[in-house]
Amino acid sequence: MNDLPRLNKKLIITILKSRKLENMKLISYVEDFFRKERGYIFKMPNQGEQVILLFSGGLDTSIVAAILMEIYKLEIYPVFTRRGHPYQHAEEKAADYFTKFFQNRYPGQFHDLIKINTSFPPTEIRWAYEKVENKPINKNSNQLWGDYFYSNLLVTFGAQCAYFLQIIKNFKIRTIFTAYMKSDGEGKLDMTLTTMRGIMLGVCLVTHDMNWQITSLPLEKEIGFFYDKDYFIKWATKHNIPLEKTRSSCRAKSDQHCGRCLICYIRQKSFKNAGIQDKTNYLNTSRLHRLRKITKIFIPNNKLRQIIKNSIGMK
Repeated sequence: MNDLPRLNKKLIITILKSRKLENMKLISYVEDFFRKERGYIFKMPNQGEQVILLFSGGLDTSIVAAILMEIYKLEIYPVFTRRGHPYQHAEEKAADYFTKFFQNRYPGQFHDLIKINTSFPPTEIRWAYEKVENKPINKNSNQLWGDYFYSNLLVTFGAQCAYFLQIIKNFKIRTIFTAYMKSDGEGKLDMTLTTMRGIMLGVCLVTHDMNWQITSLPLEKEIGFFYDKDYFIKWATKHNIPLEKTRSSCRAKSDQHCGRCLICYIRQKSFKNAGIQDKTNYLNTSRLHRLRKITKIFIPNNKLRQIIKNSIGMK
């Protein structure tokens, strides 16, 4: 594990306190509850144990999958959610690719995708959310509209799949991993550690089972993690994970990334921050990437543009 150094927990708490969308009071309350109720907040499952991974075939989930198998020797049941968006086929193609890749590299550790059909946001009202999802909820807020309840929905499906496996295979899975990174929580509340702790408590209460662990591996302070994409890109490149085959949530209907949108910009910037060549085959390969230009199109708010600049390290 020497190639994944850990942060001091006190440092992580200091970082959390400085982040506007994190709620340390709530985190502390939930963590105190779990300490008293079961004696721990989060502990990594033992080698060979089965876990659920909410898997999209994207950059983040593919790297987290590799880490869970390579370092922690866990057995993954990946859950892929078809949410009805226009780039769904490209994500699914990437998810299918990595299923075969991981099954060849880690025999017996990565199971076939469990594919769930849904529509989120619901088709009938999706158009309204698409108009505002990358805009702040009000002029004084850092929080984007995003997809409210997105994480709740995915975790719910993950928990239902765990019960499905318990019924048909007669074993219990009580750990669900997501792959939200540090910068994801800069603008989207549902991708913060606060939300992960809240969802974990909610699942435990709803199921009357205090053994559930719901977390994002890159944000899990109990194992010394609170990192962004560049940190994990370095690890994945060192371990020969074909990151160019991953599919971020770029909205191009092609299998390729468009190379022009904010999602593609953040992807490219993350590789640059990591000092790793980005081998992604973009539809548009011109180096158009001045964040100021892009955010004028997608996020017409000066304050928010600065927040995103800061979050991905651009001057």
